[in-house]
Amino acid sequence: MKLPIILLAVSLAGMGTIETETEATYSDDDVWYLSRVIQAESGYCQREMMEGVGSVVLNRVADERFPNTIKEVIEQP
Repeated sequence: MKLPIILLAVSLAGMGTIETETEATYSDDDVWYLSRVIQAESGYCQREMMEGVGSVVLNRVADERFPNTIKEVIEQP
């Protein structure tokens, strides 16, 4: 995995979520899982696509209808 994807995941995790605009705290594991899903879903597309993938995951974590962690959201059937 290339460094820019990890940096994007760290950046997105630090911003909180799009819908709630609240700050959240994420572990190193959370950032790792977020970077992996960004890579898997968007590869090396433009930054906007990568941000979209990361934002969807973080918005789901913040939504009570979905699991509460990045890993659980990613692994949800």
